[in-house]
Amino acid sequence: MTAPVNLTDLDLWARGVPYGEFARLRRDAPVAWFPDEGSGFWGVHRYADIVTASRDVRTFSSARGVSFEEPTDEDMAARRTIIDTDPPEHTKLRKIVSGAFSLRAVAVYEHFIAGLTEPGDDLLSRLVGAEVDGERLTETDLDNFFSILVVAGNETTRIAIAQGVLAFCQYPDQWDRLRADPGLLETATDEVIRWSCPTHFMRRTAAADTELGGAAIRAGDKVVLWYVSGNRDEAEFERPDAFDVGRSPNRHLSFGRGGPHLCLGVHLARLEVKVALAALARRVRRFELAGPPRRIRSNFTNGLRELPVRAYQ
Repeated sequence: MTAPVNLTDLDLWARGVPYGEFARLRRDAPVAWFPDEGSGFWGVHRYADIVTASRDVRTFSSARGVSFEEPTDEDMAARRTIIDTDPPEHTKLRKIVSGAFSLRAVAVYEHFIAGLTEPGDDLLSRLVGAEVDGERLTETDLDNFFSILVVAGNETTRIAIAQGVLAFCQYPDQWDRLRADPGLLETATDEVIRWSCPTHFMRRTAAADTELGGAAIRAGDKVVLWYVSGNRDEAEFERPDAFDVGRSPNRHLSFGRGGPHLCLGVHLARLEVKVALAALARRVRRFELAGPPRRIRSNFTNGLRELPVRAYQ
């Protein structure tokens, strides 16, 4: 089926995330063809199909990039990062830094934030000294690795925190609930991340003819996994359009789910959001919008250009 909405229209996204359109797509066109200005793409809108495609990295490849662009081989070679690779290369690159983002390592970071420990070795030094199959990373590899870590580790968390504050402005009862029960901090953190979905999608490319959600996909087709739609899937989440700081279980897609591309910084991102929420809960009695939020023109990230807020202690 060809989808009736143009999800590449950035003006649409600047007005707001098209949750209503995604609900209709989940119901009527779970995997739909979008004839955009380039070669077109398949949009995947239901939670289960997104997880299925994420797990099948042999069929749904990341090696041609994760956005709508159609880069040349030279472009890909120059800018390739860990998210633009498939196993086994992806696995090798991931091993270089995975230890720095483990639960154990993140626990040390939490103690550092609390002033209980001193910082350890920095991640850049680890990258410079790392080897893959006995070879050091090239200067291009180092530049790309560092860039993706900075962007992925900063921009997405900043978006989640800002969108979380906006949600608490819109649902003050949930802020009162969190402040009254600090035991909800963990579930509130994941609900902010589900609700905000900082990265709306990741794109894959079909490596072979296949079928997904009833659609016949051809080798070479772009396949866009809409995490933002999966995070509101009625088949996975009870009352998906409700912002609920006590939501459990909460198997959201904001970090990806299934397969090797689960966000490398998942534990660190949760810590950063949790620390921000805990600090705000101690200091702020109530949030209130001081003006209309202004969104960025992007269908890739859920960013805010402006969020005027009054905070009452």
